[in-house]
Amino acid sequence: MRRIVLTADFLPALLGLAGITDTNRQRELNLVNSVTSMIGALTGSAIIDHVGRRKLMLFASCSAMIGMLIVGGLLSPAGEDNSIRANAGISFICMFFQHRMVGSK
Repeated sequence: MRRIVLTADFLPALLGLAGITDTNRQRELNLVNSVTSMIGALTGSAIIDHVGRRKLMLFASCSAMIGMLIVGGLLSPAGEDNSIRANAGISFICMFFQHRMVGSK
C-alpha cells in the first residue's frame, strides 16, 4: 500500500507533463484522484470475498498496466499537444490509481 502512496506523490509531476502547471488545478485533480482511489479501495474490499484475491489482483494489475500504457502514449512528447489529449491522459491516470487500489488488498 505504501508504494501506491509514493507513486501518488509524483502526481504533480505527471500533471506537469500533461501541461497543467496551475497549482490550484493540480490540487483539485489530486483531490479527485484521492476520492477515486478511495472508491477503488472500497470496491476491492467489497468484492474480494466473491472474486478471490488472485483474480482480483490479476485484474487490477492488468488493467493498471494497460492504463499506464495509454497514459504513456497520451502524454508522450510525440505528436501535437492539445487539451483533449492532456485531459484524456489525466483521466487515465486517475483510472490507473483506482484500478491499482482495487487489487491492493
